[in-house]
Amino acid sequence: MTRTGRLAWPTAIAVAVVVAVGFLCGVHVENLHNGLLGLSFTFVGALVVRHSPDPDSPGHREGRLFLLSGVASGLMFTCRQIGYAPEVPGAAWFAWCGIWPLPLVMVLTGVTIMAFPTGRLPGPLWRRLAVASAAVAVPLALMSALWPVEYGRTGVLVDHPIDLPGAEAVQGFFTVASNIAYPGFQVLWVACLLVRMLGAEKPESRQLWWFVGAAAASVVAMVLGIVVGDSPIAGLLFVSLLPVAAGISMVESSYERLVTDLRTSAQRIVTAGDDARHRLERDLHDGAQQRLVTLGLDLGSLVELAAASGNTSLSDAASRARVELLEATAELRELAQGIHPTILTEQGLVPAVERLADRSPIPVTVRARLSARLPGELEEAAYYVVSEALTNAVKHSGAGAVSIELELVADGVAVRVSDNGRGGADVGGHGLVGLADRMLMLGGRLVVDSGDGGTTVEAVLPCA
Repeated sequence: MTRTGRLAWPTAIAVAVVVAVGFLCGVHVENLHNGLLGLSFTFVGALVVRHSPDPDSPGHREGRLFLLSGVASGLMFTCRQIGYAPEVPGAAWFAWCGIWPLPLVMVLTGVTIMAFPTGRLPGPLWRRLAVASAAVAVPLALMSALWPVEYGRTGVLVDHPIDLPGAEAVQGFFTVASNIAYPGFQVLWVACLLVRMLGAEKPESRQLWWFVGAAAASVVAMVLGIVVGDSPIAGLLFVSLLPVAAGISMVESSYERLVTDLRTSAQRIVTAGDDARHRLERDLHDGAQQRLVTLGLDLGSLVELAAASGNTSLSDAASRARVELLEATAELRELAQGIHPTILTEQGLVPAVERLADRSPIPVTVRARLSARLPGELEEAAYYVVSEALTNAVKHSGAGAVSIELELVADGVAVRVSDNGRGGADVGGHGLVGLADRMLMLGGRLVVDSGDGGTTVEAVLPCA
């Protein structure tokens, strides 16, 4: 485990203790956002860092930024809180330490947000904009450090510890500049997230939705707060939702990755099983089946020789053995076809389904609207849906007719097998459960509708 990983939870606990000490000085709305940010950023950061042990992983990088932002916000909170208790020794200097870094901490928080979820800014342009934000924040922080330009907004009960002339002129400039810069910082965050989301792959895009929503809400709240109440506090309170939104999106992303990994593993199992069936069918066809055919030919020659020599009993015995052998060969051929039909591999899904229909003891209508062959695993899955549904219809439904439909639909390939039998198909039966499992592994779905008018088995398989 990295040093950051070892220190993650102790850091979060230390920030919680610092924030708790700050709350001993009361609850002050003007400062509440810093405490909430300190707690949420550090605890989410600690969680992410501990679950991303690789220091070069996106989660670890982003977790470090979360921890850094949380520590800064937590310290600002408690220092300001002491400014509400003037009886505390050194309260003026504590308050000063909690007020003037605000522009710098906003930039740090902004970089943390803009780097989500990879821990890196999305490109050179955004890196330059982050540097520009810092260039704006530094003089604002310097003015706040030298003059009490932020004290009116914070509501602390102590005076600025540094007394320099020109406070009124600096105040006027700072008010205008900060009212532009603070919302500007947040607009920059949201813009970066939107650009990132629009250019992201689906998993990262879904992960960003929570974050973008919380960031947009903070911008709206900050603008309204400044316009209505001449204070960015409302927007800053909403910013504390960002780490929570990040935590939710990370949990959702982890769940999606787990589902994807399980589905990928299941698909590997299905593929391995299909490969094993292919090998078995090939071995039966090229090995035992060919030897039985050769033996059948030899027995045919023996029957002819026995008949020519007048040995009737030998001829009859050899003829019976040949008939039994031919029946056994036919049964072996049927078994091999059931394991994996050669026609499916060589000619595709539609001819293989038509072969099933031709061999069915009840009339079967096939309607196929497929313009080209499908990937092998989809053809196999669709074939087994048809085979199982047709077998159930023949054995259990008492149907007089079956229809099979194969077509491309918006979300993949649809396979529909309907009969006019008595219905009542057991959806928990072994065959249908196996089909449902196969559909799930391939990201598809299986629906069975079995009523008095018959049974319809419908499967939809994604093409991509």
